[in-house]
Amino acid sequence: HWNDPALLALQFHVVAASIPEQRISLVVRGDVSGTTQVFKSALARFAGRASPQPDPGSAWPGVSKSQVQRQVGNVGVGLGVGMTDWSIGYCDMATAAALGLRVTDFVQETGFVLTPTTASVEHATYEKGVALEE
Repeated sequence: HWNDPALLALQFHVVAASIPEQRISLVVRGDVSGTTQVFKSALARFAGRASPQPDPGSAWPGVSKSQVQRQVGNVGVGLGVGMTDWSIGYCDMATAAALGLRVTDFVQETGFVLTPTTASVEHATYEKGVALEE
C-alpha cells in the first residue's frame, strides 16, 4: 500500500496522513525486454544482491499476480501507468518524458537524493556495476 510505513519513511517531505490506504498497482513489461533486465539488475545491485537471471514472465517478489499489469514495450508500460490510478512502473526516460509521466528520485543509503537524468542514471549504474547496454 502507498501508506506503508517503510515507504513513507523514504518520503520525508510527505505527510503520512495525506497518503490514502491504496494498493500499489505494478505495471511491468510482459515481453522479452532489456529494460526489465536492466531494471531488475539495478534494483538487486542497489539492494546488495546478485543480479537475477532474465525472465520476462517471472514473478516480482512480494507482489501478487492480481497487482501486476503486463504491457508490451516501454510505451505500453508508460501508457499503463498513466491510465492506472495508484500505479508504478518503469520505462526508459525518453518514453516517460514524451508521455508526461512523473519520475521519482532515488534515496541512497547515505541519504543522498538522486534525481534521475541520463547522466545520473548512467553514473549510478556504473558505480554498482550494472551494464546498461550489451
